[in-house]
Amino acid sequence: MSKIKIIDSIMGSGKTESIINKINNSNKDENFIYITPYLDECNRIKNSCKHKYFIEPDEVKMGTKTRHFKNLASKGYNIVSTHSLFKGADEELLEILNAQNYTLILDEVLDVVEPLKISKKDLKEILERYAHVDKDTNELVWDDLEYFGNHIEIKNMATNGSLIVINGVILLWNFPVEIFKAFKEVYLLTYLFDYQIQKYYYDYYGIEFEKYSLDRIDNKSIIVEYGKSKFEKDKICSIEKLVNIYEGRLNNIGDSDTSLSKSWFEKNKDSVIINSLKKNIYTYFKTNTKTKSMVNGWTTFKEYESLLSGDGYTRGFIPLNMRASNKYNHKKSLAYVTNRYMNPFVKQMFINKGVDVNEKLWALSEMLQWLWRGTIRVDEKMEVYIPSKRMREMLREWLSPNN
Repeated sequence: MSKIKIIDSIMGSGKTESIINKINNSNKDENFIYITPYLDECNRIKNSCKHKYFIEPDEVKMGTKTRHFKNLASKGYNIVSTHSLFKGADEELLEILNAQNYTLILDEVLDVVEPLKISKKDLKEILERYAHVDKDTNELVWDDLEYFGNHIEIKNMATNGSLIVINGVILLWNFPVEIFKAFKEVYLLTYLFDYQIQKYYYDYYGIEFEKYSLDRIDNKSIIVEYGKSKFEKDKICSIEKLVNIYEGRLNNIGDSDTSLSKSWFEKNKDSVIINSLKKNIYTYFKTNTKTKSMVNGWTTFKEYESLLSGDGYTRGFIPLNMRASNKYNHKKSLAYVTNRYMNPFVKQMFINKGVDVNEKLWALSEMLQWLWRGTIRVDEKMEVYIPSKRMREMLREWLSPNN
């Protein structure tokens, strides 16, 4: 495989536009698989690349979307689908892709590493009776090939080489890396790639990549050498003038480095401090921004959404991991009620392999993706409440002229 091409450029620079142009200018016999986070973006690709006749997998056709995806790939059709469906890639799809000559377009990073929900008791049983951990790779290796019991899904993932054991108590699912190697070319569209989980995943598996930036000339996006985009530098300067970050007493609740982290919420979920935080969010929207509920947006960890929901903003909840969507670009007042840290076991997996991890800038990249759902996406002013001092200072530093 050739080196994976990373189009690393700020949101709003035209990454999708540039790749659509590439597809439309490609040879007739060049075939693509385009993977995007959300279903509504599938329609955009189909409508923008009509002569390529992109097909979206349909469960009605063959019983499941996965089965239809494989059927389309086996026949060499141009395919557009979602991250969610693509994450189900298995050995059968790998075999099909190896027989084809596809180019993969990946719009935004995948969740390529995820903790599996499995009890310590079940994992202990698996390790004692059916599988073992490879001492060099920490990979779960399934020994009982005749097994068809309650842990069959774990067996299938292990057979795909997708499971890593951490400390003998946690199972991590890794997207099968061989899938990336099955494509003629791979393009990944994102921002701040160096601090994304997928970058660390590529380092973990020794996958080579090269980065590019986007510049804009005559209102068109062009691919340029990484770090040489004048548009991007100008864009960040313009954003500083659009974003008004709240400073005041409502921030006092987030002064500690761990305030509003997931562990902080778990520790305080039954305490009065959560009610104080809820009142702060209400006060911010009601008294400070004085904006209507339809233009208010907020987020926190999904598990604690119900604890913080309140009048004037509840329906404006935007999932914490929201990316690459224009659905919320009317939201002019946002509350980012969280403090991001990497999953410690995912972080440990990388560190155990000698992969350098920058947790602070990972948190920044996650926050920027979320904030970009609001009105700054369309170059309009936006109010932002970030009670976590750690997260707020990251944003201010990024917005400074010498970031």
